[in-house]
Amino acid sequence: MSGDEDLFVPSGESDFFPVSPLMIFPETQGNFEIYVEIDGLYLLYTRQKEQLSEEKKRKLHEDGVKSVYILKEQRQGYDDYVRANLGDLLQSPDVPLKERAVVLYNASTLAVEKFFDASLPTSLKKRRLREIIALVRDSLAFLCDEQAFKKIASLISRNYHLYAHSVNVFVLTAATLQTYKPDRKLLLNAGVGALLHDIGKLSWTKKQFERENARQSETDKNYSDPHPAVGAAYCAALPLSRSSLACILLHHEHEDGAGYPAKVSGEEIPFPVKVLSLVNAYDRLTSNAPGCEGMKPFDALRFIKTDMRGAFDPEIYKRFVMVLADAEIT
Repeated sequence: MSGDEDLFVPSGESDFFPVSPLMIFPETQGNFEIYVEIDGLYLLYTRQKEQLSEEKKRKLHEDGVKSVYILKEQRQGYDDYVRANLGDLLQSPDVPLKERAVVLYNASTLAVEKFFDASLPTSLKKRRLREIIALVRDSLAFLCDEQAFKKIASLISRNYHLYAHSVNVFVLTAATLQTYKPDRKLLLNAGVGALLHDIGKLSWTKKQFERENARQSETDKNYSDPHPAVGAAYCAALPLSRSSLACILLHHEHEDGAGYPAKVSGEEIPFPVKVLSLVNAYDRLTSNAPGCEGMKPFDALRFIKTDMRGAFDPEIYKRFVMVLADAEIT
């Protein structure tokens, strides 16, 4: 390291969160400081609004640095930075696909960890985070297919909030499905389907996204939008399983047949899709969107149970509530 960095002695490792140097993008400025760790001490490597120069980035690589560190109190600045730059990097033809895939994995892992920290019990995180991170890795391995990668990169570039929602749905779907002890193949197919379930919204206009935010706390009854069918059409040429395609096509269908686009019901809806459709509604209700503050978890669960009565499998609903409460499930 060069000799002009400032020494910072933290009160503890918990003051920081790690990120890969690949997640510090070229020719961009961030509203956060970057530190490197040496023997338990943290050195200030770049200041706020300072670009990580190619020379400094190369130095990190030469020194074998796998993680740099950012103060947790500056997390919002880093999240804003990722939202602003991730899509452009993932679509850049100047960056090798393999490196872009690593960046996508790192970004998704950070999103999973953030969702666990903000929305799920600490005890659940200790038991399940590693398993779900592994599931993210294996699911994203499919997205290293050039065409599949272009779809997910376009989604992130178009609307990062939508990708964050997809990651949240991925986590909640996996956490709920895991309580049924399914085989790995079912989990992977559902994971890929969850990550791509809203891919049809690439066809949306800005006004449609604004309308979606405005109707965040409405039921799906008397409402229909073609994005599930559009998404399935977008993915028809990809090597997706029938189960993953069903997640994309049917994630707004309801038990009582009042969903869309096909108004199928009951046993016509595959089991993993039933789980995904429930957690999709929950995350939409609880997530903050531009101009719309999300519900508290208890209020969202009550809304699903009363205002959306009949929409979801009652046994899956009970199991999902137990997952959120981290109750023992036998």
